[in-house]
Amino acid sequence: MPIESTTPSPTPGSFGTRILDQARQLARWSDSPEGLDCTYLGPAHRAAARELAGWMTRDGLAVHIDAVGNVVGRYPGDAASARTLIVGSHYDTVRNAGYYDGRLGILTGLAVARHLAANRVPLPFGLDVIGFAEEEGVRFALPYIGSATIAGRFDPAWLERRDATGTTLHQALVGAGHDPAAIPDLARRPDSLAGYLEVHIEQGPILLDNDLPVGIVSSIAGAARHVVTVSGEAGHAGTVPMALRRDALAAAAEIVLLVERRCAAARRLVGTVGRLEVPDAAGNVVPGRCDLSLDVRAAEDPVRDAALAV
Repeated sequence: MPIESTTPSPTPGSFGTRILDQARQLARWSDSPEGLDCTYLGPAHRAAARELAGWMTRDGLAVHIDAVGNVVGRYPGDAASARTLIVGSHYDTVRNAGYYDGRLGILTGLAVARHLAANRVPLPFGLDVIGFAEEEGVRFALPYIGSATIAGRFDPAWLERRDATGTTLHQALVGAGHDPAAIPDLARRPDSLAGYLEVHIEQGPILLDNDLPVGIVSSIAGAARHVVTVSGEAGHAGTVPMALRRDALAAAAEIVLLVERRCAAARRLVGTVGRLEVPDAAGNVVPGRCDLSLDVRAAEDPVRDAALAV
C-alpha cells in the first residue's frame, strides 16, 4: 500500500543532525568517566533507557520498558492489520565504546517514527522502534539477551548466570525493577511481524579505508564465545628449572598465537582472545592457571565450526 502525504519534506540533513546530537547526549550516561561504558542493567544503562523512553514519548510513540530492559516505542498502523515492522538496535555497549555502535539504529528508527507521528502518516502495519537492552555480552557473557527475548529464544537457565561480582541475572533484573516471570510473554510470533530493519555501524575500518559512506549487509557473522581454562603447576620463579615447568600462562600464549595463525589463514574468519587472567598472579611465581576468552566469528557456520574443531 503506497503512503501518501502532503507534508513538506524535512530539511536535508535535519534527520542526521538530530540523530548525531541524540547519540552524543546518550553517551553522557557512562559507567566510566574515561570513555563510554554502558553495561547491562548498570546505573548508566538504566539512565540511558529512561532517556530513550522519554524521547520516544515526546515524539508521539506509546512507550514501555519490558522485563529485560528493552525500550519499545510503538507507532500504530492500520487497525485492520496485526502485523508489526520492527526497527532498532541495541543501547548497551562494549567497554570504551563508540557513540554510534547500536545507538545509530535506534535513533534512526526514532527519527523516522517521529516524522510519521508528527505528520500523521498512515502505515499499513504497526511500527515498533526497539532499543534492545543487551547485545554485547559484557556483564554476563550472554550476548543478545534483548533480541533473543523478542525472538522467543530466552533460556530460563540464563537467569542463574553470574557476573564477575557473583550477582545472578535474576538478581540484576529484580534489582533494576524488572519481573523475570514476565519474560516468556515478550516473545513475538513470526506471523505477527512484517519484518525487521536495522541501520548499524561497527567500530571497524573497512568502509573508512575504502572511502565508502555505507555498506549493504550480505551476511551476519555467527559468533562462538568460550572461556578456556589452562591448568598447569605453580612454582617459584627462582627454583623451578625451565625444563620442569608447567607454566599455564606460557601455554595460554601458545593458544593465542594459534588462534591468530588459524584465523589469518582462512577467508572471512576472525578470532580474538580479548581477556587473559592469571588467578593469584605474582611476579616471582610460575603461573599455575590461566583463564582466557575466545571469540571466533565467520559468515558461514561450517567455517567457524571447523576452526573450533582444530
